[in-house]
Amino acid sequence: MAPRSTTPVPLLDISTLVTREHVRIDGTNYPLRSADELTYLFNRTLGGKFGRVGELLQRKRRSKAQEQEKHRLLDECCRAVLEAPPLVHKKLSDRHRMEIVAVFSLLLQARRKAAGATPVKAAVKAAAAPRNGHMVAMSTTSRTGAPSPRA
Repeated sequence: MAPRSTTPVPLLDISTLVTREHVRIDGTNYPLRSADELTYLFNRTLGGKFGRVGELLQRKRRSKAQEQEKHRLLDECCRAVLEAPPLVHKKLSDRHRMEIVAVFSLLLQARRKAAGATPVKAAVKAAAAPRNGHMVAMSTTSRTGAPSPRA
């Protein structure tokens, strides 16, 4: 009979493939979310907010309402991508929030490039280009929105 081990075997051992980058605020590291953690719909909504913030930042003059909208959107975007307690988020200035959101965007772009991802519009345009003198009609699938060729 084999001797029994006195070391308990863990019931559950989970490892993850998602590596997270961190932002250091007041000497404490707070993780940035990965795009894999955000739902597709949430990513689309976040992208719209990023775009609107960009539009507002490009204006030389902003009304008080536009300034408030910029502040609100930057706060929402930052809270979406940075896992930090509410008090930490409250301490951040708009400049800090812009930098955090910019880092998240750069990491996302670098990850897409590393994966060989192509923006959907570019993929559709390339796929719809004439091949041997024939056009290929494109449609999107109802499940994923990805282009699929039709004969």
